[in-house]
Amino acid sequence: MAQTPKINKDECSACVLCTTICDQVFKMSDDGMNAEVIPLAPEKYEALKAEIEEAMQSCPSACIVWAD
Repeated sequence: MAQTPKINKDECSACVLCTTICDQVFKMSDDGMNAEVIPLAPEKYEALKAEIEEAMQSCPSACIVWAD
């Protein structure tokens, strides 16, 4: 089963690193207060797993995780 990334919006500092690293998966919310995960088919997340994990590791708030 493919994993889906999740952002804890309460912890997001809106630094835009994730959107810079992987704009196919992450975008800024309309109000610019936090990042959001772009809804995709699970296999798309799997294909972008390396970029998603780079964004996770680069996040200064450590608010990006794999959802269960």
